[in-house]
Amino acid sequence: MSQILRFLSFSTHTYKRYGHVMKTSIVAIFIIFCLSNVTYAQSEKLTIDCRKDFRKEDVAVLSHAPLGIKRIKKHHLRVNWVGGSRDFIDKPPYDEPFQGISYSYCGYNSTVGMHLIHKSMYSLFTGVLVDNTTGKIMPAGEYVSFSNDEKKYFAIAQEDGFDGEYWYVYARNGSLIWKGLSGISEKHPKYKYDYFVAEFHNPRWNSVGDLEANCMCSTNKKTANQRETIVTLKRVERKWVWLPMIACPRIDH
Repeated sequence: MSQILRFLSFSTHTYKRYGHVMKTSIVAIFIIFCLSNVTYAQSEKLTIDCRKDFRKEDVAVLSHAPLGIKRIKKHHLRVNWVGGSRDFIDKPPYDEPFQGISYSYCGYNSTVGMHLIHKSMYSLFTGVLVDNTTGKIMPAGEYVSFSNDEKKYFAIAQEDGFDGEYWYVYARNGSLIWKGLSGISEKHPKYKYDYFVAEFHNPRWNSVGDLEANCMCSTNKKTANQRETIVTLKRVERKWVWLPMIACPRIDH
């Protein structure tokens, strides 16, 4: 609100000095500013994030569930939905790091009517969604963000020890649309391992329902030239690509 008040004050003073044309420009910019903030606020309401403290099933988290969540036993989680319940049972070994499978309740988003259950599967940290209306279980990640029209969702999974993240785009019904990495990878010319020549961060849905992210060449991270480019995931013919295509330096030794 303080930003808006300062903006209006600036617009008034500008009008006194330069007249109607400048005021029109300021008002146009102000409208764009408001619309961008509305889009950001909407996207925030359509996310569930359990990348931090996913094992902390405290009263506040459990109270998000409209029909209740219950730990039947230490390794048995029950999630209630409109027509019944879904059970998530851990698989041993229970107390060994990166061994077995365990589930933790993450939260409920009332806007989309979805529960997110965190799933630790060996060294992979991911998750599943439970539709509160139908009870359907769908693949997801530790982090889920629905598009503004709620027809698609984006999910992030993380492998322990892996530099990047696994990114997914699903249709509302859980069918996979696209999967990839949080960057552009290449084979090292000599040692043949995969490495990132470009890295993505701040993934989000734009106003027309496309996934976009900030992209930076990996070599730029260690220099003063830390310029970023906004890239958008687009389907070109039968292939999904990030546009515009970024040409980043490769390792040549």
